[in-house]
Amino acid sequence: MDNLPNTVTVDTKFSLNSHRPGVPDVPTPPVPEKKKMSKTVKYSVVFSAILVLFLFLGSGIYFMSSSGFKRSAQPQIYYQSADSVGVFKPENSYLFASPLQAKAGSGEKIRVSVFLLDDQGKGVADKEVTLGQDPRLIITAVQPITDSLGRALFDIESKTVADFFIEAFVNAQAIPQKVRLSFK
Repeated sequence: MDNLPNTVTVDTKFSLNSHRPGVPDVPTPPVPEKKKMSKTVKYSVVFSAILVLFLFLGSGIYFMSSSGFKRSAQPQIYYQSADSVGVFKPENSYLFASPLQAKAGSGEKIRVSVFLLDDQGKGVADKEVTLGQDPRLIITAVQPITDSLGRALFDIESKTVADFFIEAFVNAQAIPQKVRLSFK
């Protein structure tokens, strides 16, 4: 091969600066060998991780059981009794109807519950509630004065097929929420 004209000898070693003319070549640094971790070190790291995990879980379980965190078989519903000094807040109060639909002219009734609440969400007792009147509705005041939970109850029926929006008032002050009843 030495006798061939126009032959170029190529160095197969890679150089970081081989692509830039006029810059001296810098040899490629050797790649260090990866050291293997001994089995003892591996096992101690895994054991430590498992130990930390169990300690973390155990302390969480202890904290939850000692702080009164208990699971009940049945959900608990708490109602706050009314204070005699509670001040009715219309924006915290609401209406609830069940069912939302009944058959017109059949005597089926829809129960409307009105809950009067104060600024802390507690019921306000001993307030008279009235519902908006529509001549097509038959409204029976079951319990127009709020009880210890701030609740007043009404039964509504209609002989007319129509949808109605029911609103409630306390001392001529309206509760902003309305409930829609449908008689079919």
